[in-house]
Amino acid sequence: MDSSGTAAWIAGHTIERLPEDMPLWLLEIAIGLLTTLFSLVISHVGATIVMVPMAINLALAAGGNPTAFALVVALSASNNMVTSSNPVVSMITGPAGYQPRDLWRVSGPLSLVYLAIVIVAINIMF
Repeated sequence: MDSSGTAAWIAGHTIERLPEDMPLWLLEIAIGLLTTLFSLVISHVGATIVMVPMAINLALAAGGNPTAFALVVALSASNNMVTSSNPVVSMITGPAGYQPRDLWRVSGPLSLVYLAIVIVAINIMF
């Protein structure tokens, strides 16, 4: 993503299409949600590898702190409480007999709360 220039290209075209007065925390939320969705489909490490260069380039293009945006990606990649691919969740789902529907119903709102706490904490730190 970084060495090929793809992250810079995506960041540039994304910033061009966004309103100029858009708050940085909204961009952080979008990056957090996208990273969370990637971590549900690919591994946590894969989501981080794909999203960190993109987040840093978006931060630089939008005038934000690249460290804060990279931290949003790192913490959002761990936000996989919805599927049983998370080892902690799989230890609970097997013996308890939870179905995927149960995980989505409980962990979906919990993931949004986690993301909100991450965004608030990072914006307080940076």
